[in-house]
Order: sequence, then C-alpha cells, then structure tokens
Amino acid sequence: MLGGTDSEVRAVAVNFVPCRTMKAFSLIFLLVSGCCAAATEAQRSIEHLPTANGLCYATYHIDKGVVDAFYPHLNDDWDAGYRTPNLVQALGFRMTIGSHSIPLQQWPVANSGYINGTCIIRVEHTTEKASLISYIWAPMILEHKALFWVLHIPAAKRFRLTRAHFLPFIDPPLREVQTVVTEGWDKDDLWVMFAGVYTGGMTPPTQAKVLADLAKTEPKRMVEAEQRWWMHWHLAGHEPADIITLKHEVFRQSLAFIKMAQVREPGPGYGQIVNSLAYGYDKIAVTRDMSYSVAALSAVGHFSEARAALKFMLYSDAGSFRSHRIGDLEWGLGRNYMVSLAHYSGIGFERATSIGDAPRLYFSSHPLFLWALHDYYKHSSDRAFLDQVWSLVKDYVVQPLLFSFADNDLIRADSGLWDAPVPGEQFLYTSAAAFQGLTCAAVLARTLEDAAVLKQCTEKSARLRESILTRLTVGKAKVLARSWEKRSFPELLDSSTMEAVNWGVVLPEWKSARTTLAALDSHLRISPTRGYALGRTLNAGVGEENLFVTLRMIPAMMRMKRKQEADLLWEWVMRQAARNAEMIPEHYDQKTAACRGAYPVIGMGAAAFILAALAR
Repeated sequence: MLGGTDSEVRAVAVNFVPCRTMKAFSLIFLLVSGCCAAATEAQRSIEHLPTANGLCYATYHIDKGVVDAFYPHLNDDWDAGYRTPNLVQALGFRMTIGSHSIPLQQWPVANSGYINGTCIIRVEHTTEKASLISYIWAPMILEHKALFWVLHIPAAKRFRLTRAHFLPFIDPPLREVQTVVTEGWDKDDLWVMFAGVYTGGMTPPTQAKVLADLAKTEPKRMVEAEQRWWMHWHLAGHEPADIITLKHEVFRQSLAFIKMAQVREPGPGYGQIVNSLAYGYDKIAVTRDMSYSVAALSAVGHFSEARAALKFMLYSDAGSFRSHRIGDLEWGLGRNYMVSLAHYSGIGFERATSIGDAPRLYFSSHPLFLWALHDYYKHSSDRAFLDQVWSLVKDYVVQPLLFSFADNDLIRADSGLWDAPVPGEQFLYTSAAAFQGLTCAAVLARTLEDAAVLKQCTEKSARLRESILTRLTVGKAKVLARSWEKRSFPELLDSSTMEAVNWGVVLPEWKSARTTLAALDSHLRISPTRGYALGRTLNAGVGEENLFVTLRMIPAMMRMKRKQEADLLWEWVMRQAARNAEMIPEHYDQKTAACRGAYPVIGMGAAAFILAALAR
C-alpha cells in the first residue's frame, strides 16, 4: 500500500466503506495500516507547565523544580529588532535547617498540574514525614507583570518550621525584577509567598505602591483571590451542561489556556492570541490560529475576548505582502489588504517566517477571519460591531479573498498547513477555507443588505466548490487530494481535507466524504484507537499523530453519523490530555504517544478541542 497507485487508493476506499462495526473497523485497520505497534495507553510526558496573564509568561520545569523562564511579554517577536528576553534562569525555594540547605527540587513530586480552569500551577511535594504544596502563577488579579510562588507548609508549627527555613532565590538577580516575600499562618499551617515583579516601564511611584501593597498581602488569600477571579470569568461564559468529569476538566482548562494566551497589554497589541504557550517555541499571533480561538470563544459566550481578537486582526498593520517578487514569481497578494497573511509582531506589525528570501504566506487567512467574524456575530448578535467593521471587511478582506483566485478557480498556491516553500501548492485546505469564508461573508452581507457583496460571494463560492470537486478529487472513488500539485499516492492524502466536510464543501452523505475518510483510516491513522497524521510522503512515511487534524476529524465524523468512531477519538485525546495537565500538544509520538512539538497549542489545540467537544 505504501507505494500504491490511484487504483489501489480506490480499492482500499471501496473495500473499507462497508465496515460498520468497530470490530470490523479495527480488524481491517490492523491488516492494512502496519502501525499496530503504536502505544494506545495514555501516558504523562510533559516537562514544563506554563502560566501567563496576558502581560507576561513563565514556565515551571517539573523535574528541576524551578521556574526556568519569565518573559515580560507574551509574544516572543515583540518589535523590530527586539526579541522578548527570558529574565530568569532559575527561581524557586530552598529549605534551610541549620547548616543544611535543601533545594525544593530535591523533594519528590507526587502531583503536578493546574488548579482546574485557572493559570495556577499546583505542585505537591511529599516525603514520608512531610508535604509541601507550591502554587505558581502569573496573576490575573494584578494588572502588572508579576510572578507569584506561594508555598504551603502543612503542620509547620508541629515541625517548628518558620519562614526563615524557606529561602527564595532568583538567578540571575536583576534590577528590573523586584522581589517581595510575605508570610501568613492558618492555624498550624505556614504560607509563604515569593513575588517577582517586572518593573521595566513602571514609574517610581507605581513601583513603590505595587511592592508596598504586595508586602501587606496574605499568601493564602492571594491564592483564593486568583481562584475567584477565574471562577467569575468562567461564569461569564456558558459551558455546556453535559461537559462533566474529565471532559469538563480538559474543556475548562482549554478555555483557561486561551485566556492566558490573549495579550492584555494596552496599545496596538491588545487582544491578540498567541499560537501556543510552549517553552522553547515561538509564541506569535497567527491569523489562522486566532480564527479558531475566536470561533471557540464565541461558541461558549466569551464575547469580549473574541471581539478583542477580531479587532486586533482587522486594525493591526497588515499589507506588507501586497507585492513580493521572487524571481519571475509574484508571491505577494497583488493588492491592498487587511488581516495578516502570516503572523503579527507583539505590537501589531505583519511578519512572516521565511525560507531563504521567501516568506511563508497563507491565503487561508482572509476566509478564516470571515468565518471567525461570522461565528462571533452568530453567537453574540452584536450588530453594532458588525456595522462598525463591515466597510473595512468588505473592501480589505472580502475583495482580497476574491482577488486570490487562480485561473483554475482554486485559491492560488500558498504555504498551507504544510508550510510549503515558494512556489507553494494549491492546497485543498486553503480552498475549502475560502469556500467557508465566502459562505460566511454572504450570510453577513445578506444580514446587512449588501446585495453586491452577497452576489459576488455566492457566485464565487459556487464556482469554487465545483472546481474543488472536479480538480481536487482523485479517481472514481473521488478521494479528496491534498493539492492540485500532488497527484501520486500516498502523497495526495492529507487529513486536513476533512475540513471540506466540516465547512460544507462536501456533504457528509456524499461518496467523497466516505472514501476520503476510508483512505485516511487506512493510511494515516496511527492505530485503531488513536488519531491521524497530517500526511505522508514517499520517503518519510507516516508523520507524527497531529492533534489539530485529529480533533477536526471529530466534528466531521459527527456530521457523517459516525459517532462511535468520533467518540473513540474523543476519549483518546481527552484521556491523554488529562494525564498531561489538560494540555493539547502539537503532536503525539507515533510509537510512544509522548507529547511532541509545542504544548499547549492554543488555536489549533485548545480551541480545536473545545469545538470538537461542542460538536458532540
């Protein structure tokens, strides 16, 4: 099968479709996939726990027992020539008794994760005789860039322990990070707080007041206040009543990750949502990822956050790639536009990562923004906002989308989910996103009685759909292909093509939906109880399990009335996330199921999980 022809694709698809039971499904899968050695049990594999409050970002290293990162901005690419620096290498506590000093990291860790639905990292250290509990977080209750570490020592009086036995440290000591240590007693329990405040940009009076106020606080009350903040935030939305137990925990923490990832700094960067909160990976605001986050926030009623992200995307400084010639190829869009074709710096300038002198550009950006705007309006009924932005949207988002068509009535070649270099490919994902964007724009135009835009979008979406169905399907089985350029098997397979079902390009009862899913099950599914790789190549074989396409497969399966299979995927992702502090990573290792790549992923991870949960 690995080097099969188009006819072999058809044979696999046709033979696979009649299998209705999970027993038959599993048997056939084992026979054709060759991936039966993959791990199927959830396991813990994370090393870092991040925390953020929209103003700053920090990570706790589980094995080292210290905070090993503290960044004064959320976006790593903050400004031209300015990468957000890591201010600390190690921050933590040492326990000192007499001449003996024991770093906290030498205490065995019994449990680590989050107080559910919050940014508070909770770590339980235990020995045979005593236990310590750490609470580490970037506070939402403080409108400043700060990191709190509260240490709870149960029965401290019985062991004759005082604050003097627990000494905080920060390496390197920096003038821009001022520290405060406070203590409080709750019966026999001792609570100690170590607060680090980034004072860069603060006026001296503000700095003095913040530090003085913190010096008066009781550590336990600070933990409780942060929990209350998050409780009220969740109550402002509307989570589904049937999201319970572990499902509820992963769902709520996914929402918390999105909130943590949204910039709250005043100015042009306000409202952006970074693509991940991962240690060691770029945290940047990507249009595609933000659009999925907006859709998730809107669906659960967090409208102010969704609106702020939309405003950021629309009003930030985009248009840098109106013209960008590489040799004989015009890689730029070719006209003025708003909403970035790549990503944004922290202060809102359009940026792009490059391969040599060729930037990666994503022509799915404009239609995904339109989808996000439509979903925001659908759930919020915020007509005032729609009226406010429509003139810009129709001229600088809709029209650029209409302009991005190639002569074959597909969207022009771009970098797509595969980050293809110039000259790119005409990806089905990009064209399917365009169909969804045009459909959403038509609905908004009808609402606003904009007949001209309604006519343009309706006509163009119909031609686009026809072109997808004729040019991006293979053989009599009508398997959806990755792109116009990839026609050979197995390169033509791409799990993201199932977005065509989610977005109505292909109806769930159609042959293309059934045969495509069958081919993906046979060749891109990691195991009968696990998810999917994005794709495969002739040389590299099947890639890592991709959590974005796995999660987007769930609503597609639900539309196809394959709930049992959707439930199987859902349970796998949910169990694995529950073992890893409710995080959705970029990938799971094909063999071990360990978290790989960035984690937690936001738009294409946490938001995708929420949308999958709502689809069920």
